[in-house]
Amino acid sequence: KVLSEQLGGGYDEWIIGGMLYAGAMKVDVVNMSLGGYCSKRDADCIATKRLYDRVARFVRNQGVTIVAASGND
Repeated sequence: KVLSEQLGGGYDEWIIGGMLYAGAMKVDVVNMSLGGYCSKRDADCIATKRLYDRVARFVRNQGVTIVAASGND
């Protein structure tokens, strides 16, 4: 678990760190329910999305299944 109940969310760094940890520990499944908004014109947001894509690819290559909720922003 990487998100804060007190904050009602968390930071990209926490989520990416958790994903990398799951890959290193070779857990079976990572279950994520995330929401947010990324403008196609925001270079930082686009770079963060690309980082998520790379991390997800790495984690899947470690044999971890990634499950994400449907319907979140």
